[in-house]
Amino acid sequence: MLWATPALGDLVASKAQRIFFSLAAFRLSSAPESVRTQVLDLVREGRLLEAAAIAANQRTFFEKTVRHWSMKKTNGDGSPYGILNDFVATVIGHTRDNGDFRELLYGNFTYFASPSIPRVDTVVNFNGVRPHSSENNLHYLDLDNRKNLFVELVRATNQFPNGVRFDVGSETNPTPFVTAPTSQTAGLLTTRRFIESAGLGGTNRRFIKYVFEIFLRTTLDEIGDAYALDHRVRKDVDRFPGGDMNLYNSKCRFCHAGMDALAGAFAKWDYDRTRVSFRTGGGVHLKYNQNDTVFPDGAPTNDSSWENLWLNGPIKWNPAEPLSGVGARQFGRMIAYSDRLPVATAISVFEYLCKRTPNKEGADAKELAVATKAFEDSNYNLRVLFENVAVLTSCTGL
Repeated sequence: MLWATPALGDLVASKAQRIFFSLAAFRLSSAPESVRTQVLDLVREGRLLEAAAIAANQRTFFEKTVRHWSMKKTNGDGSPYGILNDFVATVIGHTRDNGDFRELLYGNFTYFASPSIPRVDTVVNFNGVRPHSSENNLHYLDLDNRKNLFVELVRATNQFPNGVRFDVGSETNPTPFVTAPTSQTAGLLTTRRFIESAGLGGTNRRFIKYVFEIFLRTTLDEIGDAYALDHRVRKDVDRFPGGDMNLYNSKCRFCHAGMDALAGAFAKWDYDRTRVSFRTGGGVHLKYNQNDTVFPDGAPTNDSSWENLWLNGPIKWNPAEPLSGVGARQFGRMIAYSDRLPVATAISVFEYLCKRTPNKEGADAKELAVATKAFEDSNYNLRVLFENVAVLTSCTGL
């Protein structure tokens, strides 16, 4: 059977449509005529990145594509849909403003509704938005309903401009609001949405699991080290489970040695009911030292210091960044400047735009390496990464 070769015009149109739709999230045929003509001409001339840049300049790139990509990171089921929250709003705004993606893991900033929008107690006919709060998501719900994120999102240089509770307290007698110091804020890692996911109940070890999985695409099984020192494993971990120390050394220690040593970065943060709370002074949240009779000689958590003991795994850590520190911000910088962040982010963008996981070898790997290098060379501009992935032959299929 003989297969007909598509006409050049058809191939150009198909490629232009795929690139534009993957980024702008609407059909090229629905774009203004000037945009259609420009994109088609650029694709015809082989100037694919310039065509992609036009698509990534559409407001829908930020309000739909970047939104849905980042929303998948906040939803346990990986769904791209949901009500706007501070995590997603901050990714959208920072990308729109051509920010360094790495700063999202350690900066003391958030994106919220422009101060020009009135703060009201009750929203009627979009007359304003309810105030930004660490205790609920109503501010972002109201902003979402206005459907004008591209214009109305602005950067606030304080992650929680109205403060956070010293401790959750009770419903009838909550503790006062305090300001979290910059050493303890870490961009997306200390947004209300991320703290809700990682800090609700439990022991705050989930922070470490989620950071490695979401931002570095590495599981604890992949990075765990049975030979890591265990001097920071907490008191709630039995060293003789079932009376067998070998079981601790072969399984429990594998993850806990490194995870417990890092989890202190979030010792000041907690989430209960709907509230984020922050421990001021020298205290840490009680969850860090609970069940202390399981192994009384284990390590206590007295502050927010942390130490990276996972040095022999697949991640190469930047020698310019300390491997120990105090607070979430220094921890976030270490993660942000690892060799794994750009690679993991590029894979995540590929999966979103191309609707499949890239192959680890062959054309996918070679093309994705080029896109990753462009991301790094652009000072980690997420928009540039999206543009470079959208034009890959292994993504367009043309």
